[in-house]
Amino acid sequence: QKAQCQCLDYHDRRWESYETLFQPPPACLSIPPLCTKVVLYSVPVIPRKEAKVMLEQVDQASLSQPLTLRVMEVGLAGQVVELLDAEGISINELLAKVLVVAEDKIPLTTPSIPVTPDISFSPVQPPNYSMVTSYVPLPLNTCLPAIILHVESPTQLFVCHAAHWEDLNRFQAHLQSVAANMDQGTTVQPVVGQLVMIRSEQDNLWYRGTVIKLHKFKAKIYCPDYGFVEKIPVSSILPLGDSDVRRAYWASHCTLVDWGEGMQEATMIEVERVKQMLPVTKQVELQVMEVDGVKFIIDIKGIARFERK
Repeated sequence: QKAQCQCLDYHDRRWESYETLFQPPPACLSIPPLCTKVVLYSVPVIPRKEAKVMLEQVDQASLSQPLTLRVMEVGLAGQVVELLDAEGISINELLAKVLVVAEDKIPLTTPSIPVTPDISFSPVQPPNYSMVTSYVPLPLNTCLPAIILHVESPTQLFVCHAAHWEDLNRFQAHLQSVAANMDQGTTVQPVVGQLVMIRSEQDNLWYRGTVIKLHKFKAKIYCPDYGFVEKIPVSSILPLGDSDVRRAYWASHCTLVDWGEGMQEATMIEVERVKQMLPVTKQVELQVMEVDGVKFIIDIKGIARFERK
């Protein structure tokens, strides 16, 4: 029998047998955690395995020197900070240059939008994908009802707090009305990174979507309010108003705790089982165990990889 333990003084999670677990002395309980987790402002959130390879390009001396921490804001995952060296050079910018997100994956940061002649788009920048404050919040360490929006696997599922479900539905109805009342012949020439309004070929409804790839007359779109990725014709894209561009994203990217970092990858059987148990629009009871960047590590009542006693 083993238990999964989150270390407080190191960023590590371990599986330990019951016989190695002990109640700490009372004096230890009053000592705050020595490892403070922060979010690096404007630095893309990339899986650890990929990031380790990319970070080999960085001069380690620049990371081991004393740094100044500047708090930019406070989000659900903790303080959002910028690190500066003794000369005032931003370490965040240094890391952001080498941590590159592949263009055919779900965007984890808001890509810069190039200004190109004869291309019409809103000058308003959408919320940054790498900032947890860009999403409709999920409270930490609290049991709450949530609605399943989309499931790809136990590590790639998207939910919305049930308290905001009706708000999402009203926003979707608003988008349908905007599209229906838009002048016929309105078109947009999309660019990668642009947040637009797209018509899904799955249900013929309109959604917000970020362009993550363009190829001839097709666009690959990520829907930040539901979590799905879809290829659509460029003709199914309309411009999005500034107020709608600024809105927070509804879909929270989640990973089930039994399939989290350090655990064996999900098998095809496990993927299909989780999909069947978590159909779209199902309401579930979940608890947010941890926030890793913009990804929520969650435990859903009734969904487990191992038998729990």
